[in-house]
Amino acid sequence: MNSDVLEMFAILQHLHSAKSHDYAQDGNAFSNFEEAAASAGVPVDTVFAVLMGIKQARLKELQMAHKEPLHEALNDTQVDLALYAVLRAAYARQQAEVVYHAV
Repeated sequence: MNSDVLEMFAILQHLHSAKSHDYAQDGNAFSNFEEAAASAGVPVDTVFAVLMGIKQARLKELQMAHKEPLHEALNDTQVDLALYAVLRAAYARQQAEVVYHAV
């Protein structure tokens, strides 16, 4: 496997751990997404879609307008987007397993 890909996995793992510490309840890595969904009255998947859309819109705006970011580096936005994608897939997998075991 490409060493750059392996390094990105390690970065995602570290970022997930750090953000889980700040945002999630112990034992539920998705608690902040579930709370946001409940607050907005939307499904959790919609929360993931919106957060990913915000990151994609930021990337597009900076790249199309040739702007230099003042707050967050482009690669940080890309990593956040990748982590949201992984979390979204993991949440969907978890929900499918819960439904499967409940049947």
